[in-house]
Amino acid sequence: VVTMRAVENFEYAVSKATNLVCPAGKVALLIGEAQTSLLPKEISWKEPIPIPQSTSRILFIGIKHGTGNQDN
Repeated sequence: VVTMRAVENFEYAVSKATNLVCPAGKVALLIGEAQTSLLPKEISWKEPIPIPQSTSRILFIGIKHGTGNQDN
């Protein structure tokens, strides 16, 4: 599992995080709604989870495409 929260240069950071994840591994991102268009396509994202008492923060959890022996 790779988790990220409040990083600068989001596109670069999420690219690096995605590279660290094994096939079928998970990624969790706590991001602002404006960053959703930058989510990598090689991750299958679940429905976003809105953060209570926040106007724009959401949690995205995804699984990297590919096969592997990891438990999900």
